[in-house]
Amino acid sequence: MAGRDLNIGIRKICLSLMLMALLLPGGAVAAPGRMLVIIDPPETALDKRNDFPDKLLYAILEKTRPKFGDYEIRFSRMAMDRKRLLYELERGERVNLSAKASQSEWESRLVPIRIPIDKGIGGYRLFHIRSQDQALFDQLKSIDELKHLRVGVQLGWSSLPIYQAYDFNMVTGNNYEGLFGMLGANRFDYMPRGLAEIFIEHDLRKTQYPKLTVEEHLLLYYPFPKYFFVSPTKPELAERVRTGLLALIADGTFDRMFYGYHAALLRRANLCQRRLFTVGNPELGKETPYNIETYWYDPQREPVKYGGCKK
Repeated sequence: MAGRDLNIGIRKICLSLMLMALLLPGGAVAAPGRMLVIIDPPETALDKRNDFPDKLLYAILEKTRPKFGDYEIRFSRMAMDRKRLLYELERGERVNLSAKASQSEWESRLVPIRIPIDKGIGGYRLFHIRSQDQALFDQLKSIDELKHLRVGVQLGWSSLPIYQAYDFNMVTGNNYEGLFGMLGANRFDYMPRGLAEIFIEHDLRKTQYPKLTVEEHLLLYYPFPKYFFVSPTKPELAERVRTGLLALIADGTFDRMFYGYHAALLRRANLCQRRLFTVGNPELGKETPYNIETYWYDPQREPVKYGGCKK
């Protein structure tokens, strides 16, 4: 019952705060005594990539209310590409917090909360492909063979430097939604996406792109943590997010939220039956918390109910 009450409470918080975000200007000053949190909005109506991070953020702010006080959370009214978003996060006026997969430039110019809020599942990559090409992917036996095919990546994505570093045959697009059309038009052969993204993206677009599907047998992995990044002009907000996230981990709330949201997606991925290809991530530095095992999802350690191989 406690978990159910928590979920109901979080849904109520999300609804009320989203309404607030729509009604109040993103650049306005918070009411006296309230901490203002401004996050970047979805790129399109079908963009669900930050649904879980947003729910987690609301839980963090609620958890820390006794220590840090009330808050207001709003969506920025600006639609920004990654380069502009980084610039605005540094300034901290139009947006002061964002959940993104890490890049070295972001870690050096912003305040990263180095706790993977997705347990690193963004690094387990399945592929959007054209349905007619499944037989082509069935024939791939090595990562070098995969590299010869054309991979589609959006300019500015944190994964782009990885594909560059390992000499993938890369085709870039300017916007998120446009990539699906490019794949359907045979501009490239596959689009790797993280476990938290790929099935939601496919299900939301299968009517619009009926000839696209999720590839059935391959898995590409590289370390790819998603962090909360906070503006350097908002040190108290960074402290609040770090404090609240650690508290949610300590009392078990984070795991309940994470698996409650992701378990069905993880099972659907069928990771333990896929052929695994692995590369590194040159964008991650020595401060990446690889040594904290509980921060990372590993299918070899996870039970079947969470998409793992452990029976």
